Amino acid sequence: MRRLCLLLIILALCTFASGSFAGGGEISVAPHVLRPGKAYEIVIQAPAQGEARLRLADASGETAAIVVDAYPVQAGDNSIAYDGMMTGEIPVPEGEYTLCLSLDGGEETSVSMRVGAPYPLLTHVMSTTGTLGLDESATVTFQASVDGTVRIELRSYADDTQSLLAQLPVSAGQAAYTWDGTLDGAPVADGDYALVFTLSEGNAMASMSHYVMLEVQRTVVEETSAEQSALFVEVTPTPVPTPSPTPEPTPAPTNAPYSQNAKAGSFWALTPGETDDAKIWEALTQPIVVYDGGLDAAAKTHAYLMENPDGTGEMVAQLHAQSQGLNVIGEENEYGYILVEAFSNYDEDYNPVTEEEKAEAFDVKRGYVKASALKTVEVNQEYGILIDKLTQRLYLYHNGERVTEMLVATGLIQDEKYYCETIPGEYITISRTGGFWSGNMYCDMAIRINGGILLHEVPCKIRDDGSHDYSSFEGYLGTKQSHGCIRIQRLKNEDGYNHAWLWNNLPLKTRVIIWDDLNRVDSPTTWYPNP
Repeated sequence: MRRLCLLLIILALCTFASGSFAGGGEISVAPHVLRPGKAYEIVIQAPAQGEARLRLADASGETAAIVVDAYPVQAGDNSIAYDGMMTGEIPVPEGEYTLCLSLDGGEETSVSMRVGAPYPLLTHVMSTTGTLGLDESATVTFQASVDGTVRIELRSYADDTQSLLAQLPVSAGQAAYTWDGTLDGAPVADGDYALVFTLSEGNAMASMSHYVMLEVQRTVVEETSAEQSALFVEVTPTPVPTPSPTPEPTPAPTNAPYSQNAKAGSFWALTPGETDDAKIWEALTQPIVVYDGGLDAAAKTHAYLMENPDGTGEMVAQLHAQSQGLNVIGEENEYGYILVEAFSNYDEDYNPVTEEEKAEAFDVKRGYVKASALKTVEVNQEYGILIDKLTQRLYLYHNGERVTEMLVATGLIQDEKYYCETIPGEYITISRTGGFWSGNMYCDMAIRINGGILLHEVPCKIRDDGSHDYSSFEGYLGTKQSHGCIRIQRLKNEDGYNHAWLWNNLPLKTRVIIWDDLNRVDSPTTWYPNP
């Protein structure tokens, strides 16, 4: 009997060390040693879709830091980046810890982890402005954790270059840098830039780089010289009355609809940048066709458009079930398949690789799915949402009228991860998932619209006293900044709307249209007030 008990104890210890769930999940990748200040990959292998909680526990089992909480995971591998920082941008103290994982509130599994001395840290990085006008400058303040040198570079998104601006010696504590909008003594061109800050100390250890987004927007007025003015005066002829010309009609939008094979009045027939609210409302209230699989597939279930009419060949695009709209072309064929169009989703396992794939990543894809897998959904007829990635605004419609607009921040491709981009298309609100952690960011009041893409309030960091600090994220509203979700303003606009209003009032099955910012010939200024 004693041998049997001993054997059971050994088996239990082996199971604990592997980091596995009883249901087959595990922490499959985690650093043995983590030094706060650099991002490390943690991979959760989940047996099914659910929500994960990761925490660092000290020797007594008490929680020292929350890595993620209520984090949406799908069956298979789920990658999480963790930098070893706690709320308030404070590094986890050095010591021995246990990384504990629970799925859907179930039993925890864990692996050991040692937290070492932090890398040099730059924290509380804030800019006085997000836009640089004529003769203006931007001052960026920050906290340095050690004495060292801050390298400041200018990244231009127009030509994807990065140039050195300064190397600033700093002491541990608060410091600041002011940029006047010049590079090598000459003013930079108008456009989108980032000031990139990296702290290094004498032993060549360096912090993570921090990006401060800035838009340079100057208006240059050319002055007329005295000599030119005199010439103009001398040659000015006697005015001759002429009839007023007939005003030219405002040209129609020249952007192309997403499909040439679309039903009139649908999203697919709508021109991105359209300013006619009646046409937009018509597209917002049409029934939507989604992939269902015939089995009420989960909202994060993947499906694929296939190359050939019988469902064979290459995978043309990756879909999400239940909420992503498809454009159906033609009828069911002899193989039981039907031709459809859609935008493709991406993830760690389905990401563009070749230059051709990258260039065409956000084009409309065409392929075949089983006709029996499709379902038509009647959408909410009272509300609708349009999100324009060009203007970085969310436009709310109610009973056919555009009632307000709010600032958003959509996805930004980072390190060739195309799944960080917000995918254009048409969707419906499918579920309210609530608040969740993403690294050290807390994202509240999340509404799922497309697999892992959610509408949620602009993220915050939660201080030790429980209060919310939005300063690291709120200034980036109006720019592409997220990991794919749509971050929405929390402060009420002049009409009294914010994301909390959407959370409290927006019904499920409300259509959400997302216009891409690529291949657009209009500009944000072409939008006109709703009469």
